[in-house]
Order: sequence, then C-alpha cells, then structure tokens
Amino acid sequence: AAQKDALTDAVNAAAEALDEALSALVKRGDKTQLTGLIADKKSADEYTAATYAVYLTAYDSAVAVNNNVDATEDEVSAAVTALNAAIASLNRVGDKTALQAAVDEAKALSLAGYTAESKAAFQNALGDAESVLAYTDASEADITRALDALNAAREGLTANADGCNSNCSSSGVTALLLAVVLCVGVSIKKLRA
Repeated sequence: AAQKDALTDAVNAAAEALDEALSALVKRGDKTQLTGLIADKKSADEYTAATYAVYLTAYDSAVAVNNNVDATEDEVSAAVTALNAAIASLNRVGDKTALQAAVDEAKALSLAGYTAESKAAFQNALGDAESVLAYTDASEADITRALDALNAAREGLTANADGCNSNCSSSGVTALLLAVVLCVGVSIKKLRA
C-alpha cells in the first residue's frame, strides 16, 4: 500500500507539473498581417524625411518581430499597431510646380500704385512661398498653404486712393497729365481769341 501511495503521489506531482508547464506556454503570434505590412515597404523619396524616419524605425522593429520565431501574439500585435501608426503619419513630399509658377508670376508683378499695407502683405506671402520652395522636405499641405496665401495676398492688393493700380505706370500718368495740360492750354487760347 505504501508503494501504491508513493506511486500515486508521484503521478499527481507529475500531473501538476505538467499542468503548470502547459499554463506557462505562450501562443506564438499570427504574423500574416505583419508580413503584409512589411512586404509593402514605403519609398523614402515619396515622403518627408522626418516622417519617413519615424516610419523606418517602426518598420525595422516590425522586421525584428517578424524574424523572431518565438514572437508572442502581444509582440506581433504591438508591431502591427506601431507600423500602422507610422504609415498613417507619413507626409508626402509635395509637387511644387504650381507654387513655382505663382512665385514667378508674383515676382514679375509691378507693385507700383498699390497701398503700402497691401504690398507688405503680398511681399510677406511671396517670401513665405519662396521659403517653402527652398525647403526640400515641404509637404503637400505646406505647399498648398503657401500657394493659397500668395494667391489671397495677390487678390488683396489694394489700389492707392488715386485709383492707380498695377496697370498704371509713371509714363502713363505723365502722358495723361500732359494731355490735360495741352487741353487746358488750347481751351485758354480759344477763350482769348
């Protein structure tokens, strides 16, 4: 009987140890989604350097988790979440063609005849637009804001109180004054005659 009790105790102890070992097992994570995200690696030349650097850090971490054969569900899930967040925060580098054309047109515009206040606002918007053009990491949003501001400032140019705007030139005003003087002179001669 003692031998039977000892055997029963040994079997029970082995069963408990086996139960503890089974409960300590951690399920490996399903890497299907993670593998898909890794396969769709984004190109650095399409995105701003700052946002791409954040993405690349998350991407490298995701690759490390994917390469770990013992990666847990929690580790895989965290890598998927981090990589998706980095992808969502990527900012595309913008096309500066329209902004460059607007800046070139603005530089060619004569500001003679406009109020000092509206000229200052226009020149500030032009300077900001030129800064965006010079910034190699400008996003689509940066470019759109600069273009909209430049267009609004151009539309906001206000002619001086004398009515002369950018279409007036000093030679045109001089010619107009000369014509008025001549007309007055001719009228005075007719009155004297």
